[in-house]
Amino acid sequence: MATIDYVNALNAGAGFDTKALVSALVEAERAPKKGQIDSKMEAAELELSGIGKAVSALGSLDNQLLKLNDAVDFSNINVANTQTTALTITANSLAKEAVHAVTVNSIAAERREISGSFTSADTAINGGNAFDLTIAIGASNPTSTTVRVTSATPTGVVNAINDANLDVTAELLQTGTDGTYKIQLVGKTGSANTFSVTAPPSDLSFTSLQTASDASIIVDSVTFTRASNTFNDVITGATIALHTATSGAANVTFNNDKSALKDELKSFVTTANETLTTLKSLTDRASGGELAGNTVARQIERQIKDTLTGISSTPGNSITRLSDIGIRITKTGVLELDETTLDTALAANYEDIVTMFSADTNAQTNAGDANRGIAGDLSKYIKDLSSSTGYFTTRINTVNDNVTKFGEDLTALESKLLRLEQRYTAQFAAMARVVNEMNTLGDSLTSTFENLPYNNRD
Repeated sequence: MATIDYVNALNAGAGFDTKALVSALVEAERAPKKGQIDSKMEAAELELSGIGKAVSALGSLDNQLLKLNDAVDFSNINVANTQTTALTITANSLAKEAVHAVTVNSIAAERREISGSFTSADTAINGGNAFDLTIAIGASNPTSTTVRVTSATPTGVVNAINDANLDVTAELLQTGTDGTYKIQLVGKTGSANTFSVTAPPSDLSFTSLQTASDASIIVDSVTFTRASNTFNDVITGATIALHTATSGAANVTFNNDKSALKDELKSFVTTANETLTTLKSLTDRASGGELAGNTVARQIERQIKDTLTGISSTPGNSITRLSDIGIRITKTGVLELDETTLDTALAANYEDIVTMFSADTNAQTNAGDANRGIAGDLSKYIKDLSSSTGYFTTRINTVNDNVTKFGEDLTALESKLLRLEQRYTAQFAAMARVVNEMNTLGDSLTSTFENLPYNNRD
């Protein structure tokens, strides 16, 4: 906008401040239109801020729901074992409360063979000449492999066998204080993994230290045999590692730590209340909430409350809604937890609680329209809001597009006002020239009349 009164600077003025007049006229055009655009910009930025707060609050709630939307989330199994030196049992989230009797009859062993003694690791074998070893692996229909030993020393034998990548490992052991060495061959556990060595030279022989055998256990009167000492397919959700044979049967108890779920539900109630409080403040007109008047935001708040107070899409037999376990919504719109009711439900209807929250499913996804339980349904609803086609995403894109348009409107307005200023300046300049010409004519006429010969002057 103009900063110099060009009209008066050129001595063409009519005796008034044309710069101030032009600025006032231009500003009169700018103020209402710019005010409207600024108001729209402010409203858009306020809405974006409100959406951001809503997304953050809902995200916190979803994180809490993800701890309750799978059946495995409700399993916190502790294992008690009366013979810990004989076996170790660990449980994962798939394990169930139960008591088992476990007897270890035998543990799995690997075949071991040992060679004769050598005075050093580099003692020549077979006169230092290369030779072949045949290693057969398997109890029935064994697979034979010929191993070529080119460096005919104890070290060379070990390297050749290990380089063959067989299920037999060679080790060079220093067995005596005098520096003597022996070669030990170790197979894999299990009777099916036994092996034999044939065709060694006369100065290389192997004798058996240990035969290959299977592990055998009895779990609840059923016998299981495996090639290794790890059983992960006998008790659902449990891994059994064997160390020695048991003395009679070990009593193994799987207990579900329900106190962990109680703590999780307390956190769920706290987070849900924080989310509902945030949504309420954002849509509250009286306090000037950023999303006041946004009907979709209000609908989101109502939908969450409906899910938290209604019957689960996958109700249990006795537990069908949150109020059945002591989680109720008050008249002020927040959740409260009755711990006495919750403790009773946890003790009597634990499986129903799992069903109500998770639909007894694991690894839930957002695909499809299946009933997912309270936690699964609400988690999907929240995720859908922020998906690529969800309300929050599409609304943010729309508002950002509007902000861009408002910026373009401001630029267009300033361009229009610049042209208006230039037009006003030109018009006042033309007016000033006319006034100046009239003043000049007046002065000329006055001078002419004053110089007339019959002018009565003293």
